[in-house]
Amino acid sequence: MTYNLTQDAEKQNGKAKNLARARQSLIEELDAINVYEERTQATKDEKLKKTLAHNRDEEKE
Repeated sequence: MTYNLTQDAEKQNGKAKNLARARQSLIEELDAINVYEERTQATKDEKLKKTLAHNRDEEKE
């Protein structure tokens, strides 16, 4: 996923841009956790479920 600053963010100083990037990164991490959780809940394959849960948990670290 690519990250694009908004027009307002383009005008911000370096610290504000870094904070915007950090917030976007956190959003992306939380989205990944949600995707792994959805897939974990959807599968009936226990081996896959375990792998997906492991990947989800790694995103939380």
